[in-house]
Amino acid sequence: MLTLKGRFGLLSCVAVLGALAGCGGDGGSSPSNTAALRMKMAWPAPGRMVPNASNSVVAIVTVKGKEVARALFSRLGARSPLPSGGSSEILFQRLPAGEATVSLTAYPETDGTGVAQAKGVSTETLVKGQIVEDHATMASTVATLSIAPIASDFTPGDTSYVSDVTARDAAGAVVLLDTVYREKLRWISDASDKVAVSPYGSLTAVAPGTANLTVSMVVDDAGTTKTATTSVSVAALQSLLLAAESSSTGGQFVATGIYANGQTRDVTGLTAWSATAPGTITAGGLFSFQGNGPQISTVTGSLFGVSKTYEVNND
Repeated sequence: MLTLKGRFGLLSCVAVLGALAGCGGDGGSSPSNTAALRMKMAWPAPGRMVPNASNSVVAIVTVKGKEVARALFSRLGARSPLPSGGSSEILFQRLPAGEATVSLTAYPETDGTGVAQAKGVSTETLVKGQIVEDHATMASTVATLSIAPIASDFTPGDTSYVSDVTARDAAGAVVLLDTVYREKLRWISDASDKVAVSPYGSLTAVAPGTANLTVSMVVDDAGTTKTATTSVSVAALQSLLLAAESSSTGGQFVATGIYANGQTRDVTGLTAWSATAPGTITAGGLFSFQGNGPQISTVTGSLFGVSKTYEVNND
């Protein structure tokens, strides 16, 4: 299912997979080694909730990042008079099989021009010898929220933006939120010392561990709030490597962290440093001896419960 939400209502698309033979279509059947996509657009009658403003929708189909088809749905081509709504239908044939992205954008003009009023993206699986049918209609109320799985095992210091939030209406249609509605989403983390998140979904991995991120949105004038929660994990630090400018005088130390997800990072600034007398070391890892003559000092770097030592000896 796919729903476009704009200032003038919600545009839903329900994806149903059917056998290519017997489904019909204005363009005929596609060859058995290719796939097809039939899209039907139901135009609502204008009213208080859905004004007569979105007069066209541009549909673009891409497979593996390459555009393979596009079409224009226009109210002028609807099968019944505009005041009562009507519907439009297009059959895309000879499409490559595989995961396809279907992008829909609603415009005020009948030729697909003007300021975009709503946008949506859906992923469909195109199968050889079959038709995927998208039935478009209008809806109005967000009933539930869900969050697409977020990439696991972030490395401390990583940042990301959580954008894959899906809203559904009471019938189960997915509501793709435009900018106005997406700004109503609010995020919180139950473990900001592990994963921090801004109110608008900007995520920062802080330390190894797991945090639950919750998104919420007020969906009506009565203040009804819908929420969804997902977990995010940050990879554990497996080992710490210390290196110095000189084994005899120390100088600037560098710490390298090796994480469980295979990532390697410079963690000098995150590492807690210490040195035994007569050596001293700054918070940034700069080592020096106090006094003259033969001296030995052990430098220790610690991070996320992992420690490593390094001996500086100018004897």
